[in-house]
Amino acid sequence: MPMNDVAKRIQALLDARNEKLKPIAEQIGAGYYSVYPWWQREHAKADPKKVLLFAEYFGVPVGHLLYGDPIDTPPDDFSGLLERAKSLQGDDRTALERVLRALLTE
Repeated sequence: MPMNDVAKRIQALLDARNEKLKPIAEQIGAGYYSVYPWWQREHAKADPKKVLLFAEYFGVPVGHLLYGDPIDTPPDDFSGLLERAKSLQGDDRTALERVLRALLTE
């Protein structure tokens, strides 16, 4: 199945816990039918607020789900995040901007 990278990382965490997407998505308030397209289309855009919900549920840094950062990356590694953000372009830069806007408007 041509899932996007965020879905691949979430699926790996689900598999490790022997959990299924639908009940977890509903439990955390992400809505199964709004996140399922991530599993169907490689280029589906992941909603930053929903990615954050999954990160919180699994107890992993949001950077792990978005970019594949190591799970043991300290959540306060701001200098590393800033350096990485400076090099982003195109869709990755747009996605980061959406995440930041979502976080700032909460």
